[in-house]
Amino acid sequence: MNLLITFLGLVLMYQPAFLPKSYRLSKYSAEINTRIGQKASSDTFFVINESEEVLRVKGASAKCGCVSTEYEKRDLNKGDSAMVVVHYSPQFTGSFGENVYIKTNGEPKKYWFYIYGETEAENKE
Repeated sequence: MNLLITFLGLVLMYQPAFLPKSYRLSKYSAEINTRIGQKASSDTFFVINESEEVLRVKGASAKCGCVSTEYEKRDLNKGDSAMVVVHYSPQFTGSFGENVYIKTNGEPKKYWFYIYGETEAENKE
């Protein structure tokens, strides 16, 4: 599992170089370590408009119910950025990795980044 997570992380690091784009992300993966019984752990990404056109983040989601997102709903002019917050609520112990999708009116329309980490057992102090 760790090898798969490492491979997917490397793929994501090089993904931006191959795509025509009107925006970029502040980062393309994030490590989120957590513990069962703990409230959701979070990380923040930024979508940065690099085009002359107005950009709008239309959505952010993941296929796993363990991931929820929040994102800014506003128009972005060139150089502006919008915050996307990813929350991970652990449901099992061990390694995890999830794709998170961002939808925009720019190019590419749908783009994904990756969260990964380790979930430990509940602390029984």
